[in-house]
Amino acid sequence: MSADPASASAKAAAPIAIDCPACGAPLSLHTFSTVRHVVCAYCGSSIAPDEHGALRLVERIERRRQPTVLPLYARGTFDGIEFEIVGIVRRQCVVEGVAYPWQEFLLFNPYEGFRWLIHSESDGGWSLGEPLDGAPMPTGFGWQDSATLRYADRKYQHFQTVVAVTIYAEGEFPWQVRAGDKAVMHDFVAPPFGLSVEETQLEDGTDLAFTRTRHLDPDAVWRAFGRDGEPPAVSGVPPLAPNPHAATTRFLWRSLAVFLPLWLVMVMVYVGTRDTRTLLSRADVDLAPVAAKAPNALSKVQIFEPIVESVDLTTYDHPVPLEFRFTAGPLSNTWAFAEMMLVDENAHEAYGFSAEVDEWHGVSGGESWREGTQVRTIVLPAVPPGRYSLQIAPQAERRRDGTVTVQRIAYVLEADPVLHRYIWLPLPLLFLVPLWSTLRWWQFEVRRWEASDHPKTSSE
Repeated sequence: MSADPASASAKAAAPIAIDCPACGAPLSLHTFSTVRHVVCAYCGSSIAPDEHGALRLVERIERRRQPTVLPLYARGTFDGIEFEIVGIVRRQCVVEGVAYPWQEFLLFNPYEGFRWLIHSESDGGWSLGEPLDGAPMPTGFGWQDSATLRYADRKYQHFQTVVAVTIYAEGEFPWQVRAGDKAVMHDFVAPPFGLSVEETQLEDGTDLAFTRTRHLDPDAVWRAFGRDGEPPAVSGVPPLAPNPHAATTRFLWRSLAVFLPLWLVMVMVYVGTRDTRTLLSRADVDLAPVAAKAPNALSKVQIFEPIVESVDLTTYDHPVPLEFRFTAGPLSNTWAFAEMMLVDENAHEAYGFSAEVDEWHGVSGGESWREGTQVRTIVLPAVPPGRYSLQIAPQAERRRDGTVTVQRIAYVLEADPVLHRYIWLPLPLLFLVPLWSTLRWWQFEVRRWEASDHPKTSSE
């Protein structure tokens, strides 16, 4: 943005019609009480008022009039205040050999003063700027070194620093405007708001101008000026564009903060209402091999004598889940298997299930590795009350030399256990929606910052 306009006169000034001293084209001065510079839209002549209030020719630049997205002296209403476009400046910056142009429309209201309406030609975004009442303090040694700015209880992040070059101007300005003017711009964003710090080198030092901007919807700009048709399309994400996923993401995380205590209460109720009892607990049960039919026959599987246990569920008045935990040892690059049958002694009904444990390790490429499951847990969801017989038929691997490394097993049978999957399963579901919304929010921010001095990546 250009340097901040001077304060406007509170007196309404009627337009003054004059002719350009260079080409004779009609000029209408709408801000004559504050104007310090006029650029003829027809011949490009740079004109300034002399001490008598007339106009004298300062500089003449032959060029064709350039089209702009909004015409000079068009009127639009923002925040209930009608403004008139009294000056248009087209500027650009070049980054890595690519030019990024934008148009700045100087808005004027005799009672409210000046505003800037900025339109980016590269992404189609719009923003409205006004002079800053005061100056923010940089966090670094200079504006370019400052990662953030804080102003009016709002924190702004540095977006980019570029050299802005004026390539076109027409209309009236309260300062001198020439094609080729350069300024260093430091842009900070806190969407939908922004701060621009503009440094211009003058003969007597550096001039600093501070402008506060806010994002405008393109359709709102078009309605403000009563334009027909559609505004220029927006491509990408303008720096000040509000993140459409921000509000939803905040709401979902705040909702999660409410549901987590509720989940914790439900977990406590669930755990507190379990009538957990250990029905069987056997450790280091020695295994007796089944005699082979042919003594010299070698098999890859060693079958052991079945183990029979009694299980009493008569103290329960309702069906209860049973949890069976099985392990075997020693496990070293081998496996063990057990087939179980829970038989109701009265109803002659049976529940069959099985469990396998294993352990494997080695060295590959100089790196040691280990895998397998040495404890297997099986859950029977609802077993009616009664007396049962539990039959366990273990098996293990037999090596080629006839040896069997697995010599014993261990198992535990619990009734009405705390099933941890019911505790932890809701958590991914609770986090899934806010995490998905956060991902969409982050992807939008990645697109916003990809044209900045601090591009973000999806992996950050």
